[in-house]
Amino acid sequence: MGFLGRSQLTKKVVSEDIYTFLIALVACTLSFPKYAFNSISIILLLSFWVFSGRLITKLKSAFSQKEVWIFCALYLIYILGLIHTEDFKRAFSLLERMLPILIVPIVLSSIEKIERKRVTWIHVSFITSVIAASLFCLINAFLQWKGSSDPIAALISNPKYLYSNLLAPLDITPTYFAMFILLALSILFFYFDKVKEKKTKVLTVVTFLYLNLYLFLLANRTGIIVLAILGIFIFFKSNRKIKALLVLTLVILGALMFKSDFWKQRIFNTTGMIANSQEVKDLNKHRAIATEIFLNQDPKNYIFGYGTGDTQMFLNLEYRKRGRQYFKWSKNMNFHNQYFQIIAVLGIFGLVVLLSNLIYPFWSNRKDPGELSILYLMFMAIVIIFFMTESVLVRQKGIVFYAIFNSLYAFHNYNIKIEKQ
Repeated sequence: MGFLGRSQLTKKVVSEDIYTFLIALVACTLSFPKYAFNSISIILLLSFWVFSGRLITKLKSAFSQKEVWIFCALYLIYILGLIHTEDFKRAFSLLERMLPILIVPIVLSSIEKIERKRVTWIHVSFITSVIAASLFCLINAFLQWKGSSDPIAALISNPKYLYSNLLAPLDITPTYFAMFILLALSILFFYFDKVKEKKTKVLTVVTFLYLNLYLFLLANRTGIIVLAILGIFIFFKSNRKIKALLVLTLVILGALMFKSDFWKQRIFNTTGMIANSQEVKDLNKHRAIATEIFLNQDPKNYIFGYGTGDTQMFLNLEYRKRGRQYFKWSKNMNFHNQYFQIIAVLGIFGLVVLLSNLIYPFWSNRKDPGELSILYLMFMAIVIIFFMTESVLVRQKGIVFYAIFNSLYAFHNYNIKIEKQ
């Protein structure tokens, strides 16, 4: 190999290293407090993609793939929603937050396919960031408990150490962090049989158990439901060792839930998630009211929606009808359901575009499965179910989580048939 060939090879390796690092940085900063670090990481990824050369070639490569058109349509239809919008300030704010849905698929579809070991490194980095963030919150909760007179059992039963209070240092809601944990658990399952070293396998098991326990502390009911669904899927797809691990996890979580008054209230109290917590009782009430508002809106709005910027204005008007006190608390809250949210914004056409984004991975992976197909489908299952209880594509954490992992699994999945275990 001549000097020119070696030079080009070195440049290619360096470029792949930088892309791998920047993609991992986007994934890792999801668990960071606030949004600045995550936004900066996306800007760095886009900047390197633009200034690393061959921009026109990369754009042609991206838009030659039908997946890119399907994924980007989810952003472009929000631009069409500007046609019948009055509140352009709110509309442009939403379009700015949703930019990763447009940018990330274009970037990741146009670069060289990331090697397996690099994808693994991205996964390990993401799991490490989730663990680090969770430990930071646990330490904070422990220090609070140490300065109180509460018994040690309060750490698993007192709301002030659990749920949203546990994640207070991160400024992340339990719903979004539960999604991160569930993907981390799915990744651990994916690699379990591929790990050969005993120490690494033990670490994988310990991490798996720890993240399940943390999901218990988050007390996110949607997260537990998704965990149960994924657990059933994994049980029938796995060997005896993984089945034993699942049973052990079930026993531990079941025992903790039985001992925790907090979880008993979460499971059996349908009128409020936490005893004597007006905030969460109101949140339950809000979901019911938001559903009522959605079902009772003008039928023509199911077709066209209220526009990219006007949906919240419509919701606030409906909240005001239910009294000053309720309006004061619920002002600017969304539907807490992504399917309702997109219909309210863009009508049935928006729902069709969203469903095409959610269904396409199942269709494409059934037709041509790759090494990451099982992990991709588990990720999509997480997203689809959480869309039922949260307007995920309204907040940056949800938008970036969906955009980065959906694009990673769609464009960097190896076209090799999954080996029969």
